[in-house]
Parts: sequence; C-alpha cells; structure tokens
Amino acid sequence: MATLELNGKDLVSQTSTAEPVIASTVTGAPALALTNATGTMPTGTQDNITRLGTVTAGNLSNSAIVYPDGHIIQVVSDHSISGGAAVEGNQTATITGVLAGSTILGYFFTGQPSAFSARHITGGGLSSSYFITGSSDAHTYDFVDDNPSVGSNTYTFNLGTAVGRWFAAAGGYAYGYKLMEVAG
Repeated sequence: MATLELNGKDLVSQTSTAEPVIASTVTGAPALALTNATGTMPTGTQDNITRLGTVTAGNLSNSAIVYPDGHIIQVVSDHSISGGAAVEGNQTATITGVLAGSTILGYFFTGQPSAFSARHITGGGLSSSYFITGSSDAHTYDFVDDNPSVGSNTYTFNLGTAVGRWFAAAGGYAYGYKLMEVAG
C-alpha cells in the first residue's frame, strides 16, 4: 500500500490498483465536485446530509413512506344543512389513496333521523353490513374498517326502511360524514 504524507500526516493512500483514498483526518479541503462517486460516506458526512432541519417544501405523498402505527394519514369530511326539509336517500362517503395496512375510522351524522329500523353501513373492506343499534334519535353512527381496499373506498349509510330520509325540523339539521385513514 502506498501512502502520500505531508509533514508526517497521511493525505492519500492506495492499495494495489484500487482508487486512491483521501485520509479521513484531512480537514479544510476545498469543495470538490464529485462525479461517479461510489462507496459509503463517513458517518459524520451522512449525519450532516440527513440533518435537514425544517423542510418547507416537498411531497410527503410517497407510497414508500412507512408511517408509524396510529398516525393519521388523511381525513376526508363533508357536511350539509337540510334547510328545514327532509333529505331523501342514503349518505355515501369516499376516501381515495388508501395505503396497504391502513384502517379507516369513520362516522356518519345527522341532526335527527326519521323513524326507521335497520340502519347499517356497507362498503369499503367491510366483510358484511355493519349494523347500528340504538334508538331512532341517535345522531352519530361510527364504524371501523380494518381491511379497506388499497386505493379508493366508498361507504354507504343505509337507512333500511321505505321511509329512507333524514328528518329535518324547522331551521334544518346538519348531516354528513368524516373518514380518517390511520396507519397500522
């Protein structure tokens, strides 16, 4: 192995026909433009590169990111006010961009539902209808989907009777949904 020294200090060494290596103790070197560099950077250099501080721009919507369990990845919600008239039909809610291994926590809400019997939520990765119990004056209906499809999931709050509407008194009631994608 050949070593180039300056004042008793190693500057560069080379083994056989391998590329020369600058000694790790060299300091105050001018900035170098590296091209086609290979190998592993010294720990101190790597630490300085990855210690970015506050990142103010960029895109964290990368499928390679591994979020810690319990981290909320996204929230989708919507609501309306009935304006005093009955709102006909079922409520639907869609969440897109769902990652593998996520869980969807969701709920539908209404000011006051009309009298009906078999309220249930279907869709997404729910293996069967998610039946809701309680009196007809319950206002929030929540569910957990621990097996959602990767990509897009649509959930429907089915009223379960021929009445099929949200009751609204004078002045109206709010109704809507909130879906949260949670990692793990």
